Amino acid sequence: DKRNTTMDPPPGFEKSDDVPPGLGKVASPRALNNSNKAAGAGRGRANQTKNTPNTQKNSNNNKTNQQAKTTPTVTKNNNAGGNRQPPKKDVSSSTTSAKPDDIQAFGKPEPVCHHHDEITETCLTCCDPIRYFAVGVCNHRSICSMCVIRMRALYGETDCPLCKEKLPDVVFTKDTQKPFQELDYSKMTYEERCKGYFEDKSYYQEVKALFETKCPLCPSSFKDYAALAKHVKDAHNLQYCMTCLNHHKVFLGEKILYTPELLEKHKKEGNKLFNIKPHPVCDYCKTTFFSEEELYIHCKEKHETCFICDRQGVSLQYFKDYPHLETHFRRKHFLCEDNLCRKQLKFVVFSSQFELQAHNVTVHYDKMSKEQKALARTVEVYREAKRKQRYDKKRSGEE
Repeated sequence: DKRNTTMDPPPGFEKSDDVPPGLGKVASPRALNNSNKAAGAGRGRANQTKNTPNTQKNSNNNKTNQQAKTTPTVTKNNNAGGNRQPPKKDVSSSTTSAKPDDIQAFGKPEPVCHHHDEITETCLTCCDPIRYFAVGVCNHRSICSMCVIRMRALYGETDCPLCKEKLPDVVFTKDTQKPFQELDYSKMTYEERCKGYFEDKSYYQEVKALFETKCPLCPSSFKDYAALAKHVKDAHNLQYCMTCLNHHKVFLGEKILYTPELLEKHKKEGNKLFNIKPHPVCDYCKTTFFSEEELYIHCKEKHETCFICDRQGVSLQYFKDYPHLETHFRRKHFLCEDNLCRKQLKFVVFSSQFELQAHNVTVHYDKMSKEQKALARTVEVYREAKRKQRYDKKRSGEE
């Protein structure tokens, strides 16, 4: 009955010593079905030993003969290309340590390299393995030397990228633990553009070569970028984008050379491969800049802005010079026309007529005639109310 949880063993399996692997003293039906041959062999042995007086002796002999029959014959295989199966692990063993036989069968594990001079850390900025560290007074070692050199030499930033502490000088070293205060940089080589000391002279020469004005196609050297650009155009029939050459903050070896056709395309479309957008042009100076950021800095430094429009939310509006801005003040706002305010003080302008009248009464009252004084003290409420009403409607979108 398969519903029974227990059953008697088949004939010939009365003793636990004769139970083949996979069967216990009380076996399950599935185990019995999987071992029909073993059970049949057991019944055969029981019939043969029925009339034998020494049952235990015959049972032991049968057990020995069965083990001899079931043991596979191992033949030595001299063929090197044969399939060699690894030995099975002893499940009954409670130890997990590998034996010499196991190592020979599976192969010895490859040794792990633990050289003290190999750097396995990765730069947090460029994600490249760190060859040399740039160590400052904050002793942070998470940024590689090349990223620090770019920041200090190309962008002029001397702050630590992690803690933002000012680092007047740094040391480029392979040491992974010694703090900055213990590094002996008196015997090191100093590089002014990087504002740092180089522990390895070969690395110093490698970095120094990045700033040399050399042709990337031949060994020629030049004093400036203009001479280099002329040489490349005449000798190699290639051209630099002069805007990229002068303003792109990368090393010279990373700047791009173009054919004449590709240069015209680059000026119109930029370079998507290197994430370079078309160069913007200042409308007043007709000067080309590398990016919108450089154009913005130029406009803030060289051109004028209206502070009243800035307060009203109109941004990125620039004027060529102050006369251009003064015309805007007179057209859009309320400019004080007094000679002292207009010519000497400048920028004396207000957002409403009421503010201008208050300014005239406060500053220029003594210079006014009686009629001007009376007019300055008169507030045109109706006109101001109408003007404010039109302004509110325009803001709300009704007009």
